Formats: sequence, structure tokens, C-alpha cells
Amino acid sequence: MKAHLPKHGKPAWSAEIVFPPGVSLESGLRSVSDRQRLLDVFLAGIPGATGDMVADLRLVCDEIGSNVVRHSGAERATVLRIEVEADERRVVLRLLDNGRQFDPFAPGETPYMGPDIAKRKVGGLGLHLVRRIFPRARYARRDGWNISEVEYPLARPDGGEAEKPRPLSALTRRSCRGRPGCRPEGGWSGD
Repeated sequence: MKAHLPKHGKPAWSAEIVFPPGVSLESGLRSVSDRQRLLDVFLAGIPGATGDMVADLRLVCDEIGSNVVRHSGAERATVLRIEVEADERRVVLRLLDNGRQFDPFAPGETPYMGPDIAKRKVGGLGLHLVRRIFPRARYARRDGWNISEVEYPLARPDGGEAEKPRPLSALTRRSCRGRPGCRPEGGWSGD
């Protein structure tokens, strides 16, 4: 049975991953990671792209992609499609999957963010960060498909500088304040 995707405009870039029934977590995550490398190259070539933009959109792809692999329902094949639309004003990242219904942008439990990292449960931080970075993200369920979409503004309609989402790098820096030895992955900007 062929899966029919909901109709959207023609994306500037897309990739599709089909996870067979019973796919191993390791194999599924490796497939998502392989597509992310291609996505990074495409995003970096967009005029006005920044390192923060690429990192933030990569986080969305990683978190939603890994949730599809982990929770979509291993009893049947699952399709994850990654699409990007871009123009001079914005970049739209859309992820579509035919797994179990799940809204990644719905308010969830706030993970522990205190100074004692040992008290923090594993999991839940990635989608929390996605929600903080992209407060206007959209989710819909249509014709058996989860459709998750985030928009990264590049410029205002009048040509001025757009208000950018809060970059992951800023959230990471703040979470390390006052914690000796804490260093965000990739170092501080300017290192």
C-alpha cells in the first residue's frame, strides 16, 4: 500500500526515509543523521543563513526525527519526509510522518534545569528546547500524517532585519552560567 502525502507547494529540498517494521533504534537514528548532513549543506547555502539557523533547524529535525523512530509504531512501515522551503524572507522546515499522532509542540512537562544535573531524568530536553526556540511552530494531523513545521525568519516583509528565534547557543550558554567546568558542545562563540 503506497502512502499518499498531504499536498504542499513544491519544496526547494526534500528527503524521505522509510523505516521498515521493527527497525532498530540505532539503524533508524543513523538514517535520520545521514539526511541531516545533506540538510545542513543545503541550509548553509541559503543567502542570509547563519550558523545559529542551521543548528536550530538541525535540532528540530533531530528531535522530531528521533521521536518518529522511537514512538511511531514499529508494527508497520513508517515514512518520515523532511522538506525545506526558502525565499529571501524565511526558511520553512516541515517534517511529515505517518506514525502515531503526536504534537511535538504541545506544552509538555518542563524538564529539570537546575544546577544538579544528576537529578535530571534522561529525555525530554530536546523537544523542550525546540519549543523555546520556535514559539510559533505549527502542528497538524491530516489524512493520517503528522505535519510539524517551523519557520525561521530571514527578513521582515519591509526588507528590515527580522526578529530571529532565540538560538540554541544562547540557551546553552545561559544554562552553563555559574557551573564550573560546564562547556556547551562546540564551545562558546568566539572560541
